[in-house]
Amino acid sequence: MYAIKVVLQPPPAFFEESTGEDLEPLAALLSARPARDVQHVTLRRLPRHVVAMTFVVASGLLAAENAARSAWNAWLTCGDVEYWRLVECGGDLMLGVAAARDERETPSGW
Repeated sequence: MYAIKVVLQPPPAFFEESTGEDLEPLAALLSARPARDVQHVTLRRLPRHVVAMTFVVASGLLAAENAARSAWNAWLTCGDVEYWRLVECGGDLMLGVAAARDERETPSGW
């Protein structure tokens, strides 16, 4: 499984009218329209963007990045998020390094 960091740019009104529950429509959309190979998405609101850590099962990092990009391109054509845009989509190297380190330190069969 690969962790793909997706940076999204909502329209400016999102930040002006924002409440603590402003990511619920996006979370509901992800639940209603699951994407092939995407196992989980964690959403985090930042001051100017939304980061969506997208966990993808794929044969390699490039395939995972392509699967995440494809899923987000499809999701961003829907209803409440159609004016959002994908700014960045790439493997999260910090999580990748941590996962590789953990894999080396964990005995097989655990």
